[in-house]
Amino acid sequence: MFDGNTIFCYWEGPMPPYIQLCAELLRAHNHNVVLLDPPGLQQLGFPSHVWATISRWNVVQRSDAIRCWLLHRFGGMWCDIDCIPMQPFWPVLHVAKATPLGVAAYHSTDDTVGVGFIAARRDSPVIERWWQAIVTVIQEDREPGWLEVSSEPFTRIVREAGLENVPLWPLAHISPVPWNESERLLVEAPSSEHHDFMRGFPAAWCWMLSNQVLRSHGLPNWSRHQCLNSRTLLSEVFRESMRRVAPPPVRPKGKAVAVLNVHNDGLPHNFRESMRHAADRWGADFVEIRNPIVPWFDVWWEKLNLDRHLYMYERVVFFDRDVVVSQRCPNLFEVVPVHCFGVVPSEQEGHSFLPAIRDYMDPLCKLLNVEMDYTNDYFNSGVMIFSPPRHRVVFELARALHPMVKRGGWITTDQGLISLALKALNISIHRLPPTFNRVGQKLWERWQPEMDDYIWHFCGPKNWERMAQTKWQV
Repeated sequence: MFDGNTIFCYWEGPMPPYIQLCAELLRAHNHNVVLLDPPGLQQLGFPSHVWATISRWNVVQRSDAIRCWLLHRFGGMWCDIDCIPMQPFWPVLHVAKATPLGVAAYHSTDDTVGVGFIAARRDSPVIERWWQAIVTVIQEDREPGWLEVSSEPFTRIVREAGLENVPLWPLAHISPVPWNESERLLVEAPSSEHHDFMRGFPAAWCWMLSNQVLRSHGLPNWSRHQCLNSRTLLSEVFRESMRRVAPPPVRPKGKAVAVLNVHNDGLPHNFRESMRHAADRWGADFVEIRNPIVPWFDVWWEKLNLDRHLYMYERVVFFDRDVVVSQRCPNLFEVVPVHCFGVVPSEQEGHSFLPAIRDYMDPLCKLLNVEMDYTNDYFNSGVMIFSPPRHRVVFELARALHPMVKRGGWITTDQGLISLALKALNISIHRLPPTFNRVGQKLWERWQPEMDDYIWHFCGPKNWERMAQTKWQV
């Protein structure tokens, strides 16, 4: 009936306008949402003896039992319906199905693991144990405590399985305004102030609301117009969700040679000119990205958002700021097939970091049940050839995995996440030889001004004088 990719939501009785908006936006961002009610559950074969007991429970506890049964029976994802989505949820499902324990959730308040935004494989042993804990309460034929069939048993089970073995997103990625601060959503202010606050949560999957709290503030009485047009933060979040689901303002077209320089902190003039010249030779626009997505300094996060920075192009050749391109370099748009993601393995003569890469990347690979050959599957992200429309999924998954990094730095947060996403999604890769991204000892210790490779990448220790003297023109 379901393929394990369904996103389940549930509601009983009349829907107030703000819940209707949440449901509409969930469907707009995700094509695979199924909204259930009690009759719909019966049609799915929900056990009648279980319903006979939980029908006497509070609707909150009842929904806890329902979500666990759905995940246990079908797999997929549960999302509380009082939720304003900010992006598609498919990476959450992908991560949950890939991880050995078959489940992914989030850190909640009070040092618990939340179950309002949770994905799982049908055979997840964590979900099986959670369901058995709920069945025990049902067999005792009593009404459970507030968290007795939700986050309390689930947190205990996850801790016993090992927190390091379950992908858990930070609470701010699910609920930037936690339930115990819900009044913040009703604060009125100019849109610019709300946007400044919202920019602090660039990776949020959604803004999970608390129907239990907000209804005490009269939100169910708000009209649809009031939900969308008030000066509150809540309305601004609704409007932002609608903006994000809208099609891009322009259709992707043409090619670009692009470089990130969002903080103007080191792009030598001759390097810029070599890139600009390459763009002219290859019939592409030269794009120097100057506007960051987040207001703080994080160039690695900006790189994980290249699909957003460059959504208006069909194909892109990307260079780091410390890359210089020889005039002899062939047209990379022609070298790399259209359907492939073009990259150069990080490991090359004079640039060997396998022990460090293995130490940093192994926990992530284990979490996603991915086997990586770090010699061939771990790439230097200083030179990449890709298609923003086709390869958007690579960047989306890399961003989704960003909070899972326990040891940061360039090994993981920069190129490691992109390499892992490429491997996990089985993307077609065109591996280029090191002459298209020469790094390491040759430039650190044996540098000469005349380029004998197509591309030099001065990553690591910088010698700005040598970089300025590098002769990219033949």
